[in-house]
Amino acid sequence: MTDYIVKIVSEDAKGNSSNIVVDRITTLEYISPAPPSSLQSYQDDSSNLVFSWLNTTSDFDYNELSLKRINLSTGVETVIENEINYFKKISYRVDRDDLVLNSIYTISLSSVASSGLSSDIVSNSFSTPVSMTGSIAVPTGITSLRGDGFVHLQWDKVTTTTPSHYKIWRSPYAVFGLAASDFTLLDTITADNFVYNDYSITSGGRYYYLVTTVDIYGRESLNPIDDGYFYHPLTFGYYKDDQTFSAVLDVQIVSDEYDAIISWLESGDEFDGYEIWRSDGDQSSWEKIGQTSKEFSVFIDENALLVGGQNYYYMVRKYRNEAQVFTTSSTVRPISSILLARITSSGGSLSIDSSVKENIFVFSDLIETLIDEEFEKNSHDLTATSSQDLRIILDKNVVVTNWTTTNNKIFTTTEEISGATSYAVWQNGVV
Repeated sequence: MTDYIVKIVSEDAKGNSSNIVVDRITTLEYISPAPPSSLQSYQDDSSNLVFSWLNTTSDFDYNELSLKRINLSTGVETVIENEINYFKKISYRVDRDDLVLNSIYTISLSSVASSGLSSDIVSNSFSTPVSMTGSIAVPTGITSLRGDGFVHLQWDKVTTTTPSHYKIWRSPYAVFGLAASDFTLLDTITADNFVYNDYSITSGGRYYYLVTTVDIYGRESLNPIDDGYFYHPLTFGYYKDDQTFSAVLDVQIVSDEYDAIISWLESGDEFDGYEIWRSDGDQSSWEKIGQTSKEFSVFIDENALLVGGQNYYYMVRKYRNEAQVFTTSSTVRPISSILLARITSSGGSLSIDSSVKENIFVFSDLIETLIDEEFEKNSHDLTATSSQDLRIILDKNVVVTNWTTTNNKIFTTTEEISGATSYAVWQNGVV
């Protein structure tokens, strides 16, 4: 940055001069912009090589990009891009078909300002595998637990290769030994999942499970069908229905714009209600989205169908408001359970250690919070816009069985009114 003092004088043909005009001119200070940030490399779901970054927050005109490849097998260096004007884009892709194995790809980026000054250069490299052959690691530590209507599988993350997906294979139990042809592909899930619940089992069914790995190049570890190989770690899964009520039948799903309408056949079993579960995109990411009392056989999942081309899976299960005692030889506690005791067998005698039990009382605050949240879902005020009078008075000892709220709640009061021919219910306090 430099200051200049400029003096301007006009002079005519006779040599007469004007008054002097003086001005100060300060030149701009040229500062190099900051470079792009968060430069990274990875392979997308189609195994294309992607470089991505964040553009500088400085004032700049474009990014200057260079890309080279070094073939480690031949030692040859190839310049793919050489200081090109890459505008203000934030990613660069090399198609999977153009990738060369056993090579290192290095990208170099800098930001260029209108003054021509450039930022420092930032670089990132990505190495491709030596070959598309060779063994792909399979998950270890695979175990199974018997869940409530499903077999729960879990395994350790594969770290010796970069997995893209896991495939779950299942075979019926065989008394006289297994064969590779007994296995069928049960499901394929993304590599960020290390658990899977198999709901497609039947009560009393016994199964063997194994899990294979698919890496980012589409290579799969040896599998029973394509390779006739099933000597990976296996786990045995077993399920027997302990419930006294039947499964939900004839589940139907129809879409209404972005809503999913789930319906099923009513049942006369002894149970308390239905749970509705949904998994987006696969059959491994189940999440409970709601529940109804047993009088209902329809549930609307509002604004759920938002992603075009994606599969949505639904499941309807009956439930009873009671606990089941469950035993397991695994050191891993079954999901959604509370530990009561640990039993050890030694020399024909049993030792029961109840000191490890969890104090159920610690859940009281959570339960009270959940109850309060359920009450808040109901309207307790009669307004001009309300479509239903849901006002109540909470005394005690009377069950108002014909007063219906939006979720079929039953309230108890103190005054006996069962012999009345008609009555009104209102709320004069805070629930």
